[in-house]
Amino acid sequence: MKSLNQFKLLRAKCIKYYNLMLKELDRDIEIKDETNIPRFGFYFYMIECISDVKDIGSILDFITDTDFNKIIYGEKYNDCGIDAVYIDEDEKIINLFNFKYRDSYKPDKSISENDVFISTKFLNAIQNESTEHLEGKIRKFAKEIIEKNNSNEIWKIKLRMVTNEGESLKDNSGHIDELKKIYDIDVESITLSDISNFMAIRPEAIESKLILEKDSILTYTENDLESAKSYLIKVPLYELIRITCNNSEYRSFYNIENIEPLSH
Repeated sequence: MKSLNQFKLLRAKCIKYYNLMLKELDRDIEIKDETNIPRFGFYFYMIECISDVKDIGSILDFITDTDFNKIIYGEKYNDCGIDAVYIDEDEKIINLFNFKYRDSYKPDKSISENDVFISTKFLNAIQNESTEHLEGKIRKFAKEIIEKNNSNEIWKIKLRMVTNEGESLKDNSGHIDELKKIYDIDVESITLSDISNFMAIRPEAIESKLILEKDSILTYTENDLESAKSYLIKVPLYELIRITCNNSEYRSFYNIENIEPLSH
């Protein structure tokens, strides 16, 4: 029951992320298959958890999935088995995502080897430096990755198989190990139990609004030779209580005059 509840909780969270995406796009999207709502939200939530990128607009640019771009943007092209690409410039890691979102809970199901080998279409294009047959975002990312591989910098490629199923990828035949050697990549499976850990350690974001006078912000440096600055902000005690309280309406109501409700 615990895993089933985690599955349901994740689904609810994915729907929430889908609605956040709609808010960012600021337009209606025609969804004929209702299972695409949590599925597309799953993309957003997983990319945010793994990349720590929180900007919805940036995450939209990362998603290369065929169905997603056809429905959201009206662009139809083959994603070559890669549903999203996130290039971590700081860590020098190229993250390739293959998502498998299931709409019904089957605790014994896992990612199959076939799911991994579908992604070799893109890996072949990278290895052979052949992008003429690619289109859309997937072509743009392929060119960028080839350029980075040809640079003097050391880049690592990670193929992340992400699913809301219960079992990890099993390599009983050694085919996955062979694939790792051929393409010089890491293959990582992220399953429901891993995602549940994300949900457990990542609290919901708390938003609040605060307006300050110019003279409420003071700059501070350790010494005259330091270029880095710290900032000290003068905040009235009642405002500090307001922006940290449990009531979301109070946290956004920066013109509050009656502070009596904050005492409860």
